[in-house]
Amino acid sequence: MAQFIAGLRDQPSEEAFSPIAVRNLQESLLLEHETKNKAARKVLANNAKKIRNGLQNKRKQIKEDAIQALKNNLGICLSRFRSSIRAELEQECLGLALQITERFIGKLATSDKRLLQKGLRSAFEEAQEETNIQIAFHPSDREHLQNLITASGNSEYKLLADPEMQQGKAKIIAGKRRFVIDWEEQFERISRDILLEYSAKSTHHEHQSH
Repeated sequence: MAQFIAGLRDQPSEEAFSPIAVRNLQESLLLEHETKNKAARKVLANNAKKIRNGLQNKRKQIKEDAIQALKNNLGICLSRFRSSIRAELEQECLGLALQITERFIGKLATSDKRLLQKGLRSAFEEAQEETNIQIAFHPSDREHLQNLITASGNSEYKLLADPEMQQGKAKIIAGKRRFVIDWEEQFERISRDILLEYSAKSTHHEHQSH
């Protein structure tokens, strides 16, 4: 374009504004405009592709992090539930054993109580592996819940399909004790927390780069 204009300066004024010169100028302007548009479209397309890829990778990472956090959460929840049951049973049995022993021998020395307590704890530790803990769930959640249980290292728990259970929820049963966990709600909450964490990190990084 610059070369074309420079050429016009060297021509006589009548030739510079002749129909041919004007047409050539229009064609040159259109060509330059189209070239710039193509370059701009290419840059925009590349940027859009990078953004899409970045979002897909971030979504994938967020989902993976959320699933891992949920697995850890479920494992901790089950472990605490089992520990809570064991502690309550241990205290109840210890109290009952002390009452029975005192009734037969009249009095217990401190050392006798400690010995009895130690024996009971050993018995509970041996029986802990045999504790029957079941997890009831809606049949449509079997595959997802089975993957979570297996990945969390708690494959010894028994899964029970229960059509009356609501989807996205699971009921943990141990003897007469039971409670319901909403793992789907936990997953959504964890996903939101991780997304907020990613956003905060991105914003912090942008401020530092400026």
